[in-house]
Amino acid sequence: MRVRSIITLNDLGKDKIYVDIKKEAKEILKQKIRDNFKTYKNFSKYLNLKLDRLSRNNDLLHFFGGHKVRLNFVKKIVSPFSELGGDFIKKNLYKIGSRRGNSDIYNPKFPFEFDNKSGIRFISAILHDGGISKDLETSYRNNNKALRRKVVQSAKDIFGELKYYENRSLIKFPKFIGVVLKRLGLKEGKKVFTNPKIPKFIFKSNLENKALFLRQAFDDESCVPKPNRKYITLGLHIDVTKQKRIPNLINGLKKLLEEFGIVVTGPYLEREYKIKNNLRQRWNINIYGRKYLEIFYNKIGFTIKKKRDRLKKILEAYKTGTYSLLKNQRYKESLDILFKNYKNKHFTIKQATEILNLDYHYTKQLIWKMERENFVIRDYIKDRNVNFYFK
Repeated sequence: MRVRSIITLNDLGKDKIYVDIKKEAKEILKQKIRDNFKTYKNFSKYLNLKLDRLSRNNDLLHFFGGHKVRLNFVKKIVSPFSELGGDFIKKNLYKIGSRRGNSDIYNPKFPFEFDNKSGIRFISAILHDGGISKDLETSYRNNNKALRRKVVQSAKDIFGELKYYENRSLIKFPKFIGVVLKRLGLKEGKKVFTNPKIPKFIFKSNLENKALFLRQAFDDESCVPKPNRKYITLGLHIDVTKQKRIPNLINGLKKLLEEFGIVVTGPYLEREYKIKNNLRQRWNINIYGRKYLEIFYNKIGFTIKKKRDRLKKILEAYKTGTYSLLKNQRYKESLDILFKNYKNKHFTIKQATEILNLDYHYTKQLIWKMERENFVIRDYIKDRNVNFYFK
């Protein structure tokens, strides 16, 4: 399968696409029919178009009456007039969309190109906080108004003039956009079930576009903790139904981050949960450490100001030594809590994890530091588990 980043009008020929062309182009076409076939009836018979009891073809009447008709139908009625040129429809296209009950694209910008800033942002938005329903309705949801505006503008840059439905944080685009994205290789249906992939052309794009794709992904899906949390991380999560393999999006995002020299921890399974008897999984990747966070801040960054400012504070905490101070404070607090609870008895790392409400790895590091500083002693005699007790 070829790697595509451009969708032409011809690519949509087999889809249920409805179009209308400019009035002046219709007048030219009418004149051609009169000059060569005299009447619509003769023209319809020549093309084997279906006639009603009054010897009329309704699609032809609808078309010249100002209604949208199937793209393939327009191609058929233009086909006898080669002198009009192969791009007659494309040059004179006024609107394009689905049959009824949905908005159209006016003055569409064929071909639709996606290997540019607008295309990259829009694809990333749909893959993360957006989606394509089974009936090809394309939507995007985000609480940040500025980010929603950027996604809407990207859609206009790609497709042309369009109307969209907006309800608070939700934006619904014309269904026609879902048809185009499906042709591009995106899947319709809930992403937790379809497990979508990042399109191949994005991996072949330039670093600036890759950075924009990642920026949109982290704007949509990431969590940037406050500097005083137990970890200084930049995390991103993706939910899928239970499966044995790592989600495609997580793998793809990790690969893109590594192209910037960012070392990523994970992917790892954070948790499993049920929704309507469907077992789902939440997978995470994280970025740790000043070096890699600085690369992310300088080369990728955030559009959302709150996240951008919080990451900046994290980096400033590193630079001023605040982070080291916070680590020392946490160590002292943990030491005090453990001593209070286990002053006269043995304990394991697992028990300490529950008391401190920290994860196992971090607790283990704290206990080892306490052992090095001679606060606790390791005891292998009590049982096969490693036990500690305060000196």
